[in-house]
Amino acid sequence: MMVNLPETVSASSFLDLSDTCKALGIVCSSLNDVDRDELLNPENRVNETTLLTLWNDMDRHSKIPHYGLLVGQQINPSAKGLLASWVSQCGTLKEAFDVFQKNTSLMNPSEKWEMKQKKGTVTLTFTLQKSKGYPLAAIERSMSALLTWAHGLTGQKLPLIAAKFQFNRPKYVSNYVSVFGDKLMFESENNELVFVADLLNLPIKSANDFLKKVMQTKADIALKKLGDNVSLSEKVKDLILINLPHQKATIEVLSNGLFMSRQSIYRKLKEEGTDFKTLLNEVRKTLAVNLLNADNPSMTSISIELGFKEPGSFYKAFRRWYGMSPRDYLSELEK
Repeated sequence: MMVNLPETVSASSFLDLSDTCKALGIVCSSLNDVDRDELLNPENRVNETTLLTLWNDMDRHSKIPHYGLLVGQQINPSAKGLLASWVSQCGTLKEAFDVFQKNTSLMNPSEKWEMKQKKGTVTLTFTLQKSKGYPLAAIERSMSALLTWAHGLTGQKLPLIAAKFQFNRPKYVSNYVSVFGDKLMFESENNELVFVADLLNLPIKSANDFLKKVMQTKADIALKKLGDNVSLSEKVKDLILINLPHQKATIEVLSNGLFMSRQSIYRKLKEEGTDFKTLLNEVRKTLAVNLLNADNPSMTSISIELGFKEPGSFYKAFRRWYGMSPRDYLSELEK
């Protein structure tokens, strides 16, 4: 699933960082040029240079040497992006780590996590592209944030066998101990967190198979390139899928998302031999089957997720698409 995204990062991750540093009293003048309303949409992205500007701004002005560790220990529910939402619905810590390491590019393509198991232990290795110019605090933030999220998801702290870092031992090492424990190694070959493999079996408190499939589908769409070689039909279908819940997949919403007038969308779709209503039905038809494959699917929940005002409308549409009711379709699958 890993793809090379453009040089952009999740708007949610940027919002998370900016809100947290504000709460901690770290000056961030670079935020003045960012439209907060745009950041509130978890599917939006911002240029990576904007994120780097924010990091460098903090690095210059922060009077707290260990601010990276402090930022990493905060969880901001209002800045929860696609990846965090997907991970939050996984069943176990192992599944959550697996999803996270394979799809980190949803958050920031310059970051990479790799999980390896060996002799009853798990090693999570973190790398951040040196050529991008991120400060050391960005590494501290990402590594401490992983432990913070693991604790938040499972309700249990993740005791480490070892925490290793590529850089020199900092003067504020006592702050490392409070986050990672006292088994610390600096000037190591890699940035690593090592813990007992049994901890991977810890259940996620917010696990929900239905919502997991929803977020996975949305994440798959977000990972696609929406370059010039992609047809307007595909772009419209992607935006429909992202905006379906609560009847938000309207032509007005798509017009804003594509920076095109309604008339231009209608005209170009007609040139491609289709229209908005047809594309909406295609997306709903495909997504309906995916959601029915979830454990104990709720017809009401599926109806809402597909953007129908009431379950009855979903039932009629499904029968029109597949010639049978959703329940009958499930019975056929079981056979």
